[in-house]
Amino acid sequence: MPLRRPFAASLLALTLSQNVAAQTPLSVEEVARTAQELAQRVVQMQEQADADENARADLNAAQAELHTFVRRLAEADGLTIDHYVQASAPLLDLLPEQCVVVCEAGLRHHPEARFLYDHLGFARLTLAAHQPVSAAQVALARQAEAAFRKALQCQPETFHSHLGLCQALDLLGNGEQALEQFELCLQDAEGRSVLADAWELRASLLLGGGKPKDALDLLSPMVSSAADPILLRILMLRARALLGDAAAVEKAAAALRDAEPSARTLIEAADALAYVGKTKQALALLAQRPPTGAWHDEDERINQLYAQTGAAMEAFWQAKDPNAAPFRATLTTALDHHILVMEAGTKGKQTDLASSPPLMAQMLATMPAEPIKDWGNHVLFVLCVRATPSHKPTPLEQQMAAVYAGKPQPTLDDVPARLVALRRAVGDPEAAGVLTGLRAAEKLAAQAK
Repeated sequence: MPLRRPFAASLLALTLSQNVAAQTPLSVEEVARTAQELAQRVVQMQEQADADENARADLNAAQAELHTFVRRLAEADGLTIDHYVQASAPLLDLLPEQCVVVCEAGLRHHPEARFLYDHLGFARLTLAAHQPVSAAQVALARQAEAAFRKALQCQPETFHSHLGLCQALDLLGNGEQALEQFELCLQDAEGRSVLADAWELRASLLLGGGKPKDALDLLSPMVSSAADPILLRILMLRARALLGDAAAVEKAAAALRDAEPSARTLIEAADALAYVGKTKQALALLAQRPPTGAWHDEDERINQLYAQTGAAMEAFWQAKDPNAAPFRATLTTALDHHILVMEAGTKGKQTDLASSPPLMAQMLATMPAEPIKDWGNHVLFVLCVRATPSHKPTPLEQQMAAVYAGKPQPTLDDVPARLVALRRAVGDPEAAGVLTGLRAAEKLAAQAK
């Protein structure tokens, strides 16, 4: 599922002692105030620069001032733990890169500063949230995991490190361990209070952690009073599919369609039915998906996304070998991906290079997340990256490849992150086709062995 902003990252606005050594060049209050003002100014200038290029100079000036402040903290001697904690707190959500610099500087002077490890971990998670699904995102998640594990070796003991570690482990695909950390959060009174309404996070962890029955027990009592019961019904349908109860899935799928006869519920019902072996019924439902074509408003655009993901699901469940080249071509067409290039001297003629594995992988690597189609995009990315080494590019492809020269290139190292993303999506009610994606991940992983 799409990575949320780290949960409870902003809960670390701590009340700490403010005993500052006499030789300290800055007071804790001054550091906290300056960090807050600079962070807000940079963010405000970023928003203005996005709308007005003339504001770029003001943004550059604000960023330079922030960098000077952070460098001063990093180079200073005699600062207390409080200085670094209070300086990093305003940067945590807004400017995580600078937060990392401040935390690492503080930890060089105070290697047992537990709250700095917390801030460092949440900053790494925030940076990971801004990364595409890739080896780089995994690396950030592992760094976050290391920071939280270090925090748990320090005092005082609070729930924050357990919650951060839970999210890092979840991002890394360690669902069972992530769930264990979440349960440890609930053993803390403050943790129980903060997480009282975090039912979606808990349900996601239960589904990803191999406990669909517990997810059902959590969600079932909530349906009658939920503001949006369809989301709950979707997660419950997936839980029944993961339990392998085909009869229960058929019943729940029908009830979901009765509650909301939409493209969304059609895809969810077909997804669950196919996963439990009811492929014929699933394909019959998929045949009723919206027709592909132009769209003119947001509702029609969303229906087109469901039509495309439905076509991709149909292709997957009918494919003899999802790892073979013919399926890659079929999936590309189903997802309606194109790389249109106008060749010089062709008088407006466009050539579609969507069949090029390296170019398609590059496009998918930089494409914004789209929950309705993400499962198919992840699968296509893996297939394209694996096909790239043996692919012989045409001269036109070589010209296009030059556009990406010097930019990060998708590699086989990114594949594990994509497979984890396919598995994690099962707990995201906004994502579609996730059970098909889960089955696809199994087949893709088997091919790698």
